Amino acid sequence: MVVAVLVAVLVAVLVAVVPAVVVAVVMAMVVAVVPAVLVAVVPAVVVAMVVALVLAVVVALIVAVVVAMPAAALATPRTQGHCPSSCQVSE
Repeated sequence: MVVAVLVAVLVAVLVAVVPAVVVAVVMAMVVAVVPAVLVAVVPAVVVAMVVALVLAVVVALIVAVVVAMPAAALATPRTQGHCPSSCQVSE
């Protein structure tokens, strides 16, 4: 009878305490791990985003220059007139 009461009390204490202990341990792990993960990951993500942004700007500038070059060449006025003597074809 006494053993049964002791077992019942022990089980009741374990049921009451173990979940709280597990939650406390998990929270302590989260509090310890999350900042470490953020410190490790966030700078790498920021650097990757900055590099991607710089590359996008550089590519956009290159594309703009390449597209503008033929248009500028077409807009350049051609000299009308006689060919210089150096380009004359002798017959």
